[in-house]
Amino acid sequence: ELTIIPNDRYVLKEIRKSYEINESPRLRKEPFQGQFTFRKDDMLYLTTDGMARQLGGPKYKKLKAKRLKDLLMSVQHFNLKKQEQIIRDVLSSWRGKSERTDDVTILGFKI
Repeated sequence: ELTIIPNDRYVLKEIRKSYEINESPRLRKEPFQGQFTFRKDDMLYLTTDGMARQLGGPKYKKLKAKRLKDLLMSVQHFNLKKQEQIIRDVLSSWRGKSERTDDVTILGFKI
């Protein structure tokens, strides 16, 4: 089962080219109100929208969120190293020779 937590545009910190860490002007003032229940062996993925925005494939289109969700569902049962390799391979195959179009960050960990 895949549970999507709605994007509430939380931006905590921003790193500038000068490598200074600054408070983001988009920082929300109210605290996050969500509550989560996890079980042993649950997988948790935190991602930017970057991978879904990568251009490529047979028609040079965006990878899109649906493909990313399907990919994460298909790799969740592998160990983390294998998941990383599969995700990297899919991204590389999707992009082909085109350049990266956005940041790509996926943080996955098992509870």
